[in-house]
Amino acid sequence: DDYAMFMVLYERYQDARWFSVWDREIGDREPRALQDIMNRYGDQIEIRKVLQYFFERQWQELRSYVNGHGIKFIGDIPIFVAPDSVDTWSHIELFKTDEEGHYSAVSGVPPDCFSSTGQLWGNPVYDWDAIKADGYAWWIQRI
Repeated sequence: DDYAMFMVLYERYQDARWFSVWDREIGDREPRALQDIMNRYGDQIEIRKVLQYFFERQWQELRSYVNGHGIKFIGDIPIFVAPDSVDTWSHIELFKTDEEGHYSAVSGVPPDCFSSTGQLWGNPVYDWDAIKADGYAWWIQRI
């Protein structure tokens, strides 16, 4: 549900970042604002859900087929998420933020032999205490 709504909103706001361009009450996920979005864009949200369903079904069929022929898929999952992703929009409490909800820490690496200035990746840093308190539910669902 979150992904489908997020993608409809992302299109509506022309790919703009949810935390800086979207209407504040939508970015903050205020229940009244989300209900208004459902009322106004419910059909588009449902289309997104149907597309997700068909993709998942086709993916499972493909996996079953190739596994039945002795082929295995190998992949990984990115450790970080984008700052303007559905993950941060729908679960901001799982990331390090200040009192105003802005990211208080972002990822990167210090200077090393590959980069004398280090690298600032800009991905929000997880609040592992909050994730642990939630029983790692978001990570478990993600995997």
